[in-house]
Amino acid sequence: MRLQDAKQSDWVIPTCGETTSSSRIGFSVLFVVPQTMESSPFNDADMQSVFINPRAGEPSSAELIISSSSEEINDAADSLESERFEERWIKDSAGNVVGIDARGRMKNGGYGYWRTSIFSGRDTASYRLQSGKEPNTLDQIIDSACIAKR
Repeated sequence: MRLQDAKQSDWVIPTCGETTSSSRIGFSVLFVVPQTMESSPFNDADMQSVFINPRAGEPSSAELIISSSSEEINDAADSLESERFEERWIKDSAGNVVGIDARGRMKNGGYGYWRTSIFSGRDTASYRLQSGKEPNTLDQIIDSACIAKR
């Protein structure tokens, strides 16, 4: 499969402003976490992660994981088991491709909605929800993305 430019479906993310970046979490891409959710950092040798879960929940029950890898991420979203899915380019404000955003809904039970956004080949934001859960809050977090100033 080969993606082609479709400006009407591209996701253009802005550069973070000075005032907005301090209230955001992430790595090279920053996100807003609503007050109904909380974040917990987790680091290992090859990857830094932030687990996002409902307030007063356990980090192990994270619904959204934001990660940054020291190595380039080559995994694309697994759409083979999906009844429907869509993909779109992630672009910066200058029109440069900085990633790919994919989302869908699984065919068979177990998991419902999923989404994986890969930014600049190193950062990801992803979730896989069990059937019956709606992704609205998690999509709002991912959709709040802005590129951190270097």
